[in-house]
Amino acid sequence: MQKIYQGIILKSVPYKESDAIITLLTKEEGLISFKARGIHKINSKNASVVQLYTIGEYKLDEKTDYSNKTLISGSSIYFPLVIYEDLKYSCLLSFISETIINFKDEYSEAYEIIETVIRNLIYFTWNIYCFKSRTIVTCFNANNLYITFIRNIYFF
Repeated sequence: MQKIYQGIILKSVPYKESDAIITLLTKEEGLISFKARGIHKINSKNASVVQLYTIGEYKLDEKTDYSNKTLISGSSIYFPLVIYEDLKYSCLLSFISETIINFKDEYSEAYEIIETVIRNLIYFTWNIYCFKSRTIVTCFNANNLYITFIRNIYFF
């Protein structure tokens, strides 16, 4: 059975020689993991749509047990090119996506937050506060949208 999901790519983990396991955040289903075959090959048609933080539509083939999903095709709706131009934006989005992956609840709210942040990344004013074992990232824009991310960091 094939199904189309709209979401944001939060994580990509290399798998075998040219494949990857992708984590997609959707508004309806929450976090979905699927296998993207051949995306590390030079002539891959899906390599561009599974880049980190890409907002897109993804057509997945679901097996009968619903645990094995494979990417068939995808289309990019929005790709935040600015994150590859500035390391600060890449680090902030990485921090936010890891926080959301560990969030475990309220994925529809998390989807709206990260979509807003990705689409308006350069318009936000970012503040980062680091304490003993906690990092707090706050951001706001001209419309007074205020978001706070708190994450415990453990040092070994």
